[in-house]
Amino acid sequence: MNLKILLIKEKINNMVKVKKYGAEWCAPCKATTINLKDSGVEFEEIDIDKNEDVIEEKGIVNIPYLEFYKDNDTIPYATHKGLMTKEDILKTIENGKS
Repeated sequence: MNLKILLIKEKINNMVKVKKYGAEWCAPCKATTINLKDSGVEFEEIDIDKNEDVIEEKGIVNIPYLEFYKDNDTIPYATHKGLMTKEDILKTIENGKS
């Protein structure tokens, strides 16, 4: 593993949290979960079928839908709709954008 990836993983462990909204039947959601695990980021999964109020509250129209939070912020610094690769996840964390 190269130094850049190690530094990004250290940054992830220190300050970035992700909320992933998806559904059990959603193939891109499952792939994104694998990529989140591989990236080492701490994340929470919210099943929209079991939490239908979240869809309207967040305005979710596509899944997976991800929110990236720094430190203990309550407002995400980045969001993303659709499948994310491990590289996209690390890039979003490193750059603070989706």
